[in-house]
Amino acid sequence: MFIMMNKEHNEHMAVSGIPTDMKLLDIHEAARFLRVSEVSVRRYTKSGALRCLRVGGRRERRFEREDLEAFVGANSPTRALAEASKPIGAAQPTLGPADVAAPEFATIEGMPVPWGRHLCQLYETDRGRVQMTVPFLNDGLNAGDACFLIASEPARAHLIEALRRVRGDLGPDIEAGCLRVIDHAQNGSAMLAALDEAFGAAMEEGFGKLRLVGDMAWFLDQGLSGDELVNFETRYDRQIGHSYPIISLCLYDARRFSGIEILHALKSHADTFDLPLSRFLLR
Repeated sequence: MFIMMNKEHNEHMAVSGIPTDMKLLDIHEAARFLRVSEVSVRRYTKSGALRCLRVGGRRERRFEREDLEAFVGANSPTRALAEASKPIGAAQPTLGPADVAAPEFATIEGMPVPWGRHLCQLYETDRGRVQMTVPFLNDGLNAGDACFLIASEPARAHLIEALRRVRGDLGPDIEAGCLRVIDHAQNGSAMLAALDEAFGAAMEEGFGKLRLVGDMAWFLDQGLSGDELVNFETRYDRQIGHSYPIISLCLYDARRFSGIEILHALKSHADTFDLPLSRFLLR
């Protein structure tokens, strides 16, 4: 819904040289339009990737619909994939630091995976938990990516120990900010805000690529419902998972989740179906 400017506000806009008949969106409405968080919108404007107007004594951000539409068109994952398929030497778009990287891919078990993908892995044994995720994290650490891990005990301990067996001492990775263990929040909304802030901080620190492994059993350990989990995954997919140069790998332990919950998990990770699904079903 567009905001209506009151008389006092219009007078300020007129003094500022902004047409008073212009219909503008506030930052909350812009975030809903882009399907990202307000933190992301602030980051886009700060980097210069998204144009905004400043109004009022508090210099609040306001947005024209045309600018938002142009931003979506310039930074959509579909366009990124289309650009990636151009012949070598073809002109490539210039992307800001907060945008999804275009023609670059990560490799997961030999599969090229574009950045900005939100994937789902199902497993039924402890071995299955680490089979894909440890190489995924190890490759990221070797490449200098910022790698995030979210899990409850004992899944966290199991993943860390398996990664340590591959890399040895993880202290240097942690000190460099390449390996970041994030504590799970009390609810989905708080977790979304924490992740958005953590990803934005890593980008501002100079990391060009991000990787996330989240063992979703933490949701069960918090006593949250399946409906809340679906809501979290859906919001992550729409607001965060495609707004960063990140590959997100969400793990579901088939021993702990019901068939219905697994079905919803697959539905909220549509990117997984662009790859051989069988590769993400691990024993």
